[in-house]
Amino acid sequence: MRSKRRSPITLLELIVVISILSLTFGLFSINIVKALQEQRFYSNVAFLTDELKLSQELMLLLNMDIQFHLMSRGDGRITTSYTTTGNTPDMWDKIAKIKKTLSHIDRITFNEFELAPSKEGKITLEFLSNGSVMSKGLLKLSYKQLERAIPLPGYPAPISSQTLGEVALNAPKIEEAFLFEKALLEETSIVIGAIKNKEEKEVTKNSPSPSSLDVFPKRPK
Repeated sequence: MRSKRRSPITLLELIVVISILSLTFGLFSINIVKALQEQRFYSNVAFLTDELKLSQELMLLLNMDIQFHLMSRGDGRITTSYTTTGNTPDMWDKIAKIKKTLSHIDRITFNEFELAPSKEGKITLEFLSNGSVMSKGLLKLSYKQLERAIPLPGYPAPISSQTLGEVALNAPKIEEAFLFEKALLEETSIVIGAIKNKEEKEVTKNSPSPSSLDVFPKRPK
């Protein structure tokens, strides 16, 4: 018996196969990019949390006064740095001058419950006087649709990042839970990072400051 010849693949069939493969590859690539962005965001959050823990520990163990600064560069990237006084180790001065970039946190807001000295466009978190003077408020970190928060109660306590829904629930005191919950709903006092929408661009455009950073409200002199 003669074997039947198989018909060659038609151009239409080839186009269909290529289209399916392209669609599958595209969806797979999007998921990979999203997973990488999430992983880098959470790595930046963990790094920032560790830096705040270190500031608190140096204050308590070495009686150092530390100001931890969060600032935005011209391209919108956020950097961290330290200012220290007191019993400062020799190597710490060199370490404190190194500015580190948070590549996958594009917006940081800070609700201050007790106003502290701060320059426009810069968030300064204070760890002073062996714990008697510390910044008190809610630090919110964002990257696209991702968000985390770091509550700062204003006294020596464990520092950790949390989801926005966990902030009020995990507060050790009722009054702190109320303040943190209120901070999630109200306008932020300080915002640094990339401008995200037209309304914010209009605020920046009408502001006398040439910077792309907004500070709400202005500090009394």
